[in-house]
Amino acid sequence: MLDNTNRYFWLFDSSKIVSLKCEYPLGNSAERKYRFLYTYNDRYRYWIIEDANLNTVTLNNISDTFSDVSSSKVYIDPSEINDVGWGGDMYFKSKLCIDSSNILLLNFSEDSKVAKTDTSNRISFTGLMKNILIQNDNKENQYLIKYDKPTQTTILFYKPSNILYLIIINAFKGIEGDDIGIENLNLK
Repeated sequence: MLDNTNRYFWLFDSSKIVSLKCEYPLGNSAERKYRFLYTYNDRYRYWIIEDANLNTVTLNNISDTFSDVSSSKVYIDPSEINDVGWGGDMYFKSKLCIDSSNILLLNFSEDSKVAKTDTSNRISFTGLMKNILIQNDNKENQYLIKYDKPTQTTILFYKPSNILYLIIINAFKGIEGDDIGIENLNLK
């Protein structure tokens, strides 16, 4: 995948592409599973996840709740984890093999303050978040996003056709805003 670092450039406004840098390209085309981390102009991080096992999820089947998601509890078996840290303040963990799913449930820690917005091809959750656990229809833990402290974040599910993209957007330290980094995307 290192030779295809522009795989998700099409998701961004064409005027922004020159300032994008692919920091972490990882993929398996046989399994149709990809995880890419882009930075934009040293201002925003875009973690883009595409996994064929999520493509059966429709936007109508993505829901959210607030629950006791703790930083200290183990939610995904450490032997099954594929994880990445972003500069020591954000950690993303996922099962190595995500289970096929028709439903996704986002569990936000109770200290999160989140607003949900949906359109015909995307759902976004924006606000201050600390811990987020994403489960499938059987309440099996699939993804865990943890921050050292509540952090302005956008979690975006985008489905322009038959593929569901999970995009996590964070600002670099000192950058503020409600629709953090969404304005750099070109989601039609």
